[in-house]
Amino acid sequence: MFFYTVPASAMPWYQYSLSFALYQIAHSSIISQVLSSALKDTSGHVFTHESYFNQVYIGARSPRHDPTFVYDGYLTALGNLLNFLTQPGYMHQDAHVYMEIDGHLRNLLLIAHSRCASRVPLDLINDREWNLFLADFMQVLKP
Repeated sequence: MFFYTVPASAMPWYQYSLSFALYQIAHSSIISQVLSSALKDTSGHVFTHESYFNQVYIGARSPRHDPTFVYDGYLTALGNLLNFLTQPGYMHQDAHVYMEIDGHLRNLLLIAHSRCASRVPLDLINDREWNLFLADFMQVLKP
């Protein structure tokens, strides 16, 4: 477990992060309490991963030689949520919301994977494709 002395909002990359998007959606009054709890839990795991790889990028942590560590970390951090979203028991009147969130997360994973495959670091602030998909994801609950 990592401990931070700086609030997340003071980290320049945070507003462009998946953890921020998950946190914002989790605090929407439109979604069920069960989904909100799952999103909050996942946002914490994703935040830990994003903090770690951003520290690697700025040289505060030793470099990783595994080119897929960013993608693998996202996949691990999102694993429980992705499983939850596709459980048949949760498919009810909000099924379209669950499917929308699942689809957006899988698209963001594809972007992370493509950056790893091309050995281009995922720069949360300056990656145009990431930011476009993230902005679209943040609108998932809008009519």
